[in-house]
Amino acid sequence: MTSWAEFLMRIGLGAVFLNAGIGKLFLNARPPIDKVITFIPADTTLILLGLLEFALGALFLLGLFTKFTGKVSAILLVVIILSGFYIGMGPLYKDIVLLTAAWHLANVGSKKYALDSFF
Repeated sequence: MTSWAEFLMRIGLGAVFLNAGIGKLFLNARPPIDKVITFIPADTTLILLGLLEFALGALFLLGLFTKFTGKVSAILLVVIILSGFYIGMGPLYKDIVLLTAAWHLANVGSKKYALDSFF
């Protein structure tokens, strides 16, 4: 049963990150990143963040390097949560839930229907 839960966590996180990456790269979604990272131009930061989120989403959906992808996404989500507090958005509850799922996958991984199961 746990493998199905981990599979669903992996697919859910992959969909969220892929959607966020596509939004930043192609759909002109612009979070207030210029309030957090002021030393890099906002357009450059959005492209880099969009590429990172797109890559994390694709890796989660493929089930490739799941533990490493979980660690990177957990770090990214901690930064997002802390920056949300910094710019006054308050607690970002969905990001806290995503962080717990990413943290779990970083520790356990997910082998069901994943390319990780071949390595």
